[in-house]
This record gives sequence, structure tokens and C-alpha cells, in this order.
Amino acid sequence: MTLYGVGIIGTGWVAGPYAEAFQQHPQTIVKAICSRAEERGKAFVKKLDLSGCQIYTDYEKMIRDPEVDIVVICTPNALHAEQTIAAAQEKKHIIIEKPIALTWSDMQAMHKAVKEAGVKTIVGFVLRWHPLFVTLKELMTQQALGKLFYAEADYYHEVRPGRPNLSWIQEYGRNGTPLCRLSCSRCRSLFCGGRGHRSVRLCHPQSPIAGVRKYDCHAAQIPARGPGQNRLQPGDAE
Repeated sequence: MTLYGVGIIGTGWVAGPYAEAFQQHPQTIVKAICSRAEERGKAFVKKLDLSGCQIYTDYEKMIRDPEVDIVVICTPNALHAEQTIAAAQEKKHIIIEKPIALTWSDMQAMHKAVKEAGVKTIVGFVLRWHPLFVTLKELMTQQALGKLFYAEADYYHEVRPGRPNLSWIQEYGRNGTPLCRLSCSRCRSLFCGGRGHRSVRLCHPQSPIAGVRKYDCHAAQIPARGPGQNRLQPGDAE
């Protein structure tokens, strides 16, 4: 049985569940952690009892580690493209925490690098395996719910100033809009049925929370192309 070494870039709250899951799987083991601050890396390793785990402060050095086969990217959104491309060039398989990137051109560059390297990638849209959505998809496939004509997914995320490791979420340049960062899972959940939709309308209102940066209201209308053809294309968002 092959044992795959895992390297995780980032030690924020989302990195912990990844590390725990890989440690529990019989074919994976966390071999490296990368954090800009060595002390945070040490604290992360100690908290999760990752014995024998190498700590890096430079992700480029970590992805060149021969014991790392899989790279998990748990960094601010603006860094996803750069780090994915670099990991692909080192022939590492990659898990990218959502969202994939902040621009279409970045996603195209990432796709090109992955294809050229011949590595495997997956994005952390975990809802597609959530029992709720698995069951919902089965019911829709069986037409047990009748003909659906409307679905709505809402998401509330309390992003207040001062929350540990989350200050970057309020920075447009590192995070993108709330629609991109906080609602992408809900957008994905609307496609979980896989039976085709006439359109999906996305929007987010102004935040009523004091101290949270307010953005202009964003909205997008995404057309569908029939059953099983919900892949987004350039120009889909209007």
C-alpha cells in the first residue's frame, strides 16, 4: 500500500481539519507544514501531535521536499494561483481550499500548469459529499420531490474585526468580495442536483455589522446549458 506524504501551506483554522483527516487516513501522513512564522508552525505541529513533521517558513522549499507528494493550499485567496502553479511545476498533487482563485485569468493559468504537469487536483467544495446534499441529489434523481422550480441557499458568516487569523478576509486585495470568499460553497450547493438549471442568481447585501468593511452590492446571473452542463465559462457572470 502506497503511503503519500502531505505538505500543508498555511496554519489557519481551515488547515487543522485537513491535517487531522490526512493523519487518520491509512495512505497519507502529514510530512511538512509551512507558515510564515516558525512559532505558529511549531504550535500547529504540537497541537495536532504531528510527530516527524518538518516545519518550513518558505513554501517554495516545502514543495521541493521529496517526501511531499500532495500539497494542500490553505492560504489567503490571492495566493492560491501562484502556489498552485508552483506546486504543479514540482509535480505535486494539489488540494486547493475554496475559492480556486480571484480572477478567470488566474484560473486559466492554474489549469494550464496542472494539465502540463499531469498532476491531480481537487478544490475543497466539501458540500458535494455532505450527507444532506447527497440525499437531496438522490431524491431529485428519483423525482421524489416533484418538479423543482426554485431553490435558495443562504450563508451568514460572522467576520468581525479582531477574529484570530481572519483579518485578511476583510482585505479586498487578499480575499476578493464576500460573494467570492464566503458564498462560493452556497453557489456550488445550488448545482449539486446536477439536473440543469435555467439560471442561478447570486447576490450579497451590505453588512449590518459595525466595523466590517462594506462593499457595493454584488450580483451575478449564471445561465445553465442543460443537464450536466453547469460548468462556468468566461462571460457567464453579468
